[in-house]
Amino acid sequence: MSVPVIARSLYVSHSTAKTYVARIYVKLGASNRSQALMTALSEGLLKQVPPSRLPA
Repeated sequence: MSVPVIARSLYVSHSTAKTYVARIYVKLGASNRSQALMTALSEGLLKQVPPSRLPA
């Protein structure tokens, strides 16, 4: 999800969504989305979804 999509989904400003994303990176010890995703998956914070179940 992009920052604008996150902001719209949460009904917050763009800058607030950017802050949320940055704080998640810090909590996961990540410096980018890829690292955050891999850490979240390895720690069991997210479930991996098979590609066939992803929305179109």
